Amino acid sequence: MYGKLYIKKQDEPEFEINDVLSSVKMLGIDNSAPQITPSYLESAGSDGQLLQNVTYNTSTVTVHLFARAIDIQDLKLTAARVYSLISSRTPIRIRDDIEPGKVAYVVAEPFEIQPLNHTNDSTIDIQFDNVSGMWYSLVNSDEIANSPDALQIGLQLPEQLPSYHFNENEFNIFNPSDLNIDPYRQRHTLKITIKGAGQFELENKTNGTSFKCTHSMTNTDEFVLDGVHAFLNGQLDSLETDYGHIVLNKGNNDIVITGLNNVDVTFSFPFIYLQ
Repeated sequence: MYGKLYIKKQDEPEFEINDVLSSVKMLGIDNSAPQITPSYLESAGSDGQLLQNVTYNTSTVTVHLFARAIDIQDLKLTAARVYSLISSRTPIRIRDDIEPGKVAYVVAEPFEIQPLNHTNDSTIDIQFDNVSGMWYSLVNSDEIANSPDALQIGLQLPEQLPSYHFNENEFNIFNPSDLNIDPYRQRHTLKITIKGAGQFELENKTNGTSFKCTHSMTNTDEFVLDGVHAFLNGQLDSLETDYGHIVLNKGNNDIVITGLNNVDVTFSFPFIYLQ
């Protein structure tokens, strides 16, 4: 049984490979295990070492394709089209129909397309570098409720989908990822959009991270904390902040925002998975 391989290049629409190249079908996808690299500190005179940190490195995704051709000329034309669809100077986004709600951003390693013995057909094994070593949700947290096609088993979401848009001063943000969302140390995507009147402080009571804005906002203003960068109405506004940032732990995070009336807050981030 053939599967579906969805590919999206930067700033281009997503396509399924068999829809644009009918002679090529996907046989399957293999993922390597997470590539964990620990860093140790050796202390003279002491047994063993101390673990300093653990990083996740680039992993491997292998896509298996089957190409049917009428003759060798047809196979060469098919090969040229496959190279055109797969090759890119920037990472491309891929997903399949088995786990359609998870995507990886990958770069293709060199690969050959050769005919099978006594035929003009070819099996094509394309090894990709999964640049971050992670898989991400197809859409961000604030889009998940309105994107039924992005839902699948394995996203670790509760049956009652969490909300990521609030009009209260205290609320809970659920992070179903395998990792903490950390825009400072790990450069993870976390965009917090805040509307309301006043000078505010945003704090994650679960882990103690916080962010303070000293600009006096009005109800017509929109403040965005995009990772570690602050914007007021689209203009950089970091000088009127304490340069803090918010980290989301795995699971539940108790968030409090003080000093702001008519609160309107949205948390937007992709869920991150090791497989």
